[in-house]
Amino acid sequence: MRSLRNAEGNETASQAKGRGLDYFKVLAAASNGDKKALAQFFSLAEFMDGAAAEGYFPDASAVFHLVGDKTFSNFVRELPVADQVGIRGTVMGGLSEEEFANGADINYLQRYFPETTRLLFRGEIVDWTSPDGRYSIRKTFTDPLDLAESKVSHAELIAKATGQTLCDLTNADIGVGSDREGTVLWSPDSKRFAYVASDLRGGRLFRKAAAPPQKTQTTVYQNPEKSFTKIDLPFDQPPGKENDPEMKGAVMGHEFVTPVRWADANTLILERHDYYERLMPPAGSVHGFDRLYEITVSFKDDGAANTSWKLRDDR
Repeated sequence: MRSLRNAEGNETASQAKGRGLDYFKVLAAASNGDKKALAQFFSLAEFMDGAAAEGYFPDASAVFHLVGDKTFSNFVRELPVADQVGIRGTVMGGLSEEEFANGADINYLQRYFPETTRLLFRGEIVDWTSPDGRYSIRKTFTDPLDLAESKVSHAELIAKATGQTLCDLTNADIGVGSDREGTVLWSPDSKRFAYVASDLRGGRLFRKAAAPPQKTQTTVYQNPEKSFTKIDLPFDQPPGKENDPEMKGAVMGHEFVTPVRWADANTLILERHDYYERLMPPAGSVHGFDRLYEITVSFKDDGAANTSWKLRDDR
């Protein structure tokens, strides 16, 4: 690996440099179990595609094996759930064809990386804790080791101190497949949260280069008084759609809404991404195009909410 550091045209190193990292320096430190370097190295996964990915994912597998189960599991244990899911996809994406033969991927991990496997393929997770530390979310999964069809069997908001159920979230959780864990974005004052779940059945098992989720659902909950309740928000009606000339004859390919950030305790910023396809006569070729909207939801003290839309110029 060190011998490649001066190789010209190394796309993997170039991508890392663009993120402010010396790829081979980080690679060497990560291979020796340095936790900071491990975090830096695996943070690069989402930026690696094409020729860069061809170098990165085999290197990720090498790092994983060199570090070993004990050190790697200790590293993973300290990460947020979202980062654990990302690392799981990277590790699975780096395994060789031999390790995948006849479904041997999970068997291989269980045999040689038992502690890491128990962390990355949990049957129950209690996490996604609110900023004030009072609330957490508990999820259970039908088959922890199945990244294709496993789904959320139960989800609930609990009081962290007592474990008491405060709100059943099961009906809002469509999580299936490699992103079954989903994400949660809490408001700074812990009074609201955006709950995101994706159904990835039919998509690829790994986060990088995966097809768009078949369905992603965002649900917002708030606690205006004593209990958390679902808020009905109009995420499915983009304004101006009926006057968009490019929409004529177009068919929706996929659409999903995801939360971006809380601007403040009462203002949630989301994005809606729509992809359409339209046949182009006379050749019958398919023309695909996107629409990207920024959605701002402003909450009032009484729990009511106002929603405004903005069509992004960089669609």
